Amino acid sequence: MDKYNFIQKSNKLFKDKKIKEMFTNQIELFYEIKQSKPITHKYKIGDDVILNKGHYLHGTRLTPDKYSYVSDLGIVSSDFFADKPRKDNKKNFVSEFWVVKEKITLNSFINKYCGVTINLRDYSGKILEPIICPLNEIEQNILKQREYGNRRIINIEQNMEARYLPCDSWGVGC
Repeated sequence: MDKYNFIQKSNKLFKDKKIKEMFTNQIELFYEIKQSKPITHKYKIGDDVILNKGHYLHGTRLTPDKYSYVSDLGIVSSDFFADKPRKDNKKNFVSEFWVVKEKITLNSFINKYCGVTINLRDYSGKILEPIICPLNEIEQNILKQREYGNRRIINIEQNMEARYLPCDSWGVGC
Protein backbone atom coordinates (compact mmCIF):
# COMPACT_ATOMS: atom_id res chain seq x y z
CA MET A 1 0.00 0.00 0.00
CA ASP A 2 1.13 3.54 -0.61
CA LYS A 3 0.08 6.89 0.83
CA TYR A 4 -2.90 7.29 -1.48
CA ASN A 5 -4.20 3.77 -0.79
CA PHE A 6 -4.12 4.47 2.96
CA ILE A 7 -5.94 7.78 2.52
CA GLN A 8 -8.57 6.19 0.24
CA LYS A 9 -9.08 3.34 2.68
CA SER A 10 -9.46 5.67 5.68
CA ASN A 11 -11.91 7.87 3.75
CA LYS A 12 -13.97 4.79 2.90
CA LEU A 13 -13.86 3.32 6.42
CA PHE A 14 -14.62 6.39 8.51
CA LYS A 15 -17.80 8.40 8.39
CA ASP A 16 -16.82 11.10 10.89
CA LYS A 17 -15.10 14.06 9.19
CA LYS A 18 -12.76 14.73 12.15
CA ILE A 19 -11.59 11.11 12.24
CA LYS A 20 -10.96 11.10 8.48
CA GLU A 21 -8.97 14.32 8.84
CA MET A 22 -6.97 12.94 11.77
CA PHE A 23 -6.03 9.77 9.89
CA THR A 24 -5.16 11.72 6.73
CA ASN A 25 -2.90 14.04 8.76
CA GLN A 26 -1.14 11.06 10.35
CA ILE A 27 -0.62 9.41 6.97
CA GLU A 28 0.71 12.65 5.45
CA LEU A 29 3.04 13.18 8.40
CA PHE A 30 4.44 9.65 8.15
CA TYR A 31 5.26 10.02 4.45
CA GLU A 32 6.72 13.50 5.02
CA ILE A 33 9.05 12.14 7.71
CA LYS A 34 9.87 9.07 5.64
CA GLN A 35 11.08 11.27 2.78
CA SER A 36 13.27 13.38 5.07
CA LYS A 37 16.78 12.30 5.98
CA PRO A 38 16.60 8.78 7.48
CA ILE A 39 17.47 8.31 11.12
CA THR A 40 20.61 6.27 11.47
CA HIS A 41 22.16 4.65 14.48
CA LYS A 42 25.62 3.51 15.38
CA TYR A 43 24.64 0.12 16.77
CA LYS A 44 26.24 -3.03 15.46
CA ILE A 45 24.78 -6.53 15.82
CA GLY A 46 25.54 -7.68 19.35
CA ASP A 47 25.74 -4.17 20.85
CA ASP A 48 23.53 -3.22 23.78
CA VAL A 49 20.63 -1.06 22.65
CA ILE A 50 20.03 1.70 25.20
CA LEU A 51 16.47 2.89 25.78
CA ASN A 52 16.06 6.24 27.47
CA LYS A 53 13.18 7.23 29.70
CA GLY A 54 10.33 8.35 27.47
CA HIS A 55 11.23 6.18 24.46
CA TYR A 56 8.33 4.35 22.84
CA LEU A 57 8.36 0.64 22.04
CA HIS A 58 5.95 -1.21 19.83
CA GLY A 59 5.60 -4.95 19.72
CA THR A 60 4.52 -6.87 16.69
CA ARG A 61 3.17 -10.25 15.79
CA LEU A 62 4.97 -10.11 12.46
CA THR A 63 7.39 -12.89 11.75
CA PRO A 64 11.02 -11.78 11.25
CA ASP A 65 10.78 -12.22 7.47
CA LYS A 66 8.11 -9.49 7.42
CA TYR A 67 9.90 -6.89 9.58
CA SER A 68 10.69 -4.92 6.43
CA TYR A 69 6.97 -4.02 6.27
CA VAL A 70 7.50 -1.77 9.28
CA SER A 71 10.40 0.10 7.69
CA ASP A 72 8.48 0.43 4.42
CA LEU A 73 5.01 1.30 5.76
CA GLY A 74 5.56 2.33 9.36
CA ILE A 75 3.64 0.81 12.21
CA VAL A 76 0.18 0.32 10.79
CA SER A 77 -2.81 -1.35 12.36
CA SER A 78 -3.57 -4.66 10.67
CA ASP A 79 -7.14 -3.37 10.24
CA PHE A 80 -5.93 -1.38 7.23
CA PHE A 81 -5.01 -4.58 5.43
CA ALA A 82 -8.27 -6.40 6.13
CA ASP A 83 -11.39 -6.12 3.99
CA LYS A 84 -13.38 -5.19 7.10
CA PRO A 85 -12.28 -4.28 10.64
CA ARG A 86 -12.37 -7.19 13.09
CA LYS A 87 -15.39 -7.07 15.36
CA ASP A 88 -13.59 -8.84 18.21
CA ASN A 89 -10.79 -6.25 18.30
CA LYS A 90 -11.04 -3.91 21.30
CA LYS A 91 -9.33 -0.99 19.56
CA ASN A 92 -9.63 -0.99 15.80
CA PHE A 93 -7.14 1.03 13.76
CA VAL A 94 -4.86 1.53 16.76
CA SER A 95 -1.20 0.65 17.19
CA GLU A 96 -0.25 0.53 20.85
CA PHE A 97 3.09 1.50 22.36
CA TRP A 98 4.80 1.19 25.71
CA VAL A 99 6.55 4.17 27.24
CA VAL A 100 9.95 3.30 28.69
CA LYS A 101 9.93 4.43 32.34
CA GLU A 102 13.67 4.29 33.02
CA LYS A 103 17.01 4.26 31.24
CA ILE A 104 17.54 0.59 30.50
CA THR A 105 19.03 -1.71 27.88
CA LEU A 106 16.59 -3.34 25.49
CA ASN A 107 17.67 -6.76 26.75
CA SER A 108 17.00 -5.75 30.38
CA PHE A 109 13.66 -4.22 29.41
CA ILE A 110 12.53 -7.45 27.76
CA ASN A 111 13.74 -9.57 30.70
CA LYS A 112 11.99 -7.31 33.21
CA TYR A 113 8.72 -6.50 31.49
CA CYS A 114 8.07 -9.77 29.65
CA GLY A 115 7.42 -11.39 33.00
CA VAL A 116 4.45 -10.84 35.26
CA THR A 117 2.93 -8.25 37.54
CA ILE A 118 2.22 -9.43 41.07
CA ASN A 119 -0.66 -7.43 42.50
CA LEU A 120 -0.91 -7.37 46.26
CA ARG A 121 -3.83 -6.39 48.49
CA ASP A 122 -4.22 -6.52 52.20
CA TYR A 123 -7.40 -8.04 53.63
CA SER A 124 -9.06 -4.62 53.87
CA GLY A 125 -8.85 -4.52 50.06
CA LYS A 126 -6.21 -1.80 49.98
CA ILE A 127 -4.08 -2.19 46.86
CA LEU A 128 -0.40 -2.27 47.63
CA GLU A 129 2.47 -1.48 45.26
CA PRO A 130 2.42 -3.85 42.26
CA ILE A 131 5.63 -5.79 41.68
CA ILE A 132 6.81 -6.15 38.09
CA CYS A 133 9.12 -9.11 37.95
CA PRO A 134 10.82 -11.40 35.47
CA LEU A 135 9.60 -14.98 35.34
CA ASN A 136 12.66 -16.28 37.15
CA GLU A 137 11.91 -14.06 40.17
CA ILE A 138 8.22 -14.93 40.77
CA GLU A 139 8.84 -17.44 43.53
CA GLN A 140 11.26 -15.24 45.47
CA ASN A 141 8.88 -12.26 45.24
CA ILE A 142 5.98 -14.33 46.57
CA LEU A 143 8.14 -15.77 49.35
CA LYS A 144 9.24 -12.25 50.25
CA GLN A 145 5.61 -11.43 51.08
CA ARG A 146 5.80 -13.84 54.04
CA GLU A 147 7.62 -11.08 55.91
CA TYR A 148 4.29 -9.31 56.14
CA GLY A 149 2.44 -12.29 57.58
CA ASN A 150 -0.33 -14.19 55.87
CA ARG A 151 -2.58 -11.20 55.44
CA ARG A 152 -1.96 -10.71 51.72
CA ILE A 153 -3.99 -11.52 48.65
CA ILE A 154 -1.82 -12.14 45.62
CA ASN A 155 -2.93 -11.98 42.01
CA ILE A 156 -0.43 -12.61 39.18
CA GLU A 157 -0.99 -11.35 35.65
CA GLN A 158 1.07 -11.81 32.51
CA ASN A 159 2.42 -8.46 31.40
CA MET A 160 1.05 -7.18 28.13
CA GLU A 161 4.57 -6.71 26.77
CA ALA A 162 5.06 -10.48 27.03
CA ARG A 163 2.34 -10.96 24.44
CA TYR A 164 3.97 -8.73 21.84
CA LEU A 165 7.71 -8.47 22.49
CA PRO A 166 9.96 -11.44 21.73
CA CYS A 167 11.38 -13.07 24.84
CA ASP A 168 13.10 -16.36 25.59
CA SER A 169 10.91 -17.14 28.60
CA TRP A 170 7.64 -17.46 26.70
CA GLY A 171 9.04 -18.62 23.39
CA VAL A 172 9.85 -16.76 20.19
CA GLY A 173 7.22 -14.27 19.09
CA CYS A 174 5.42 -14.44 22.41
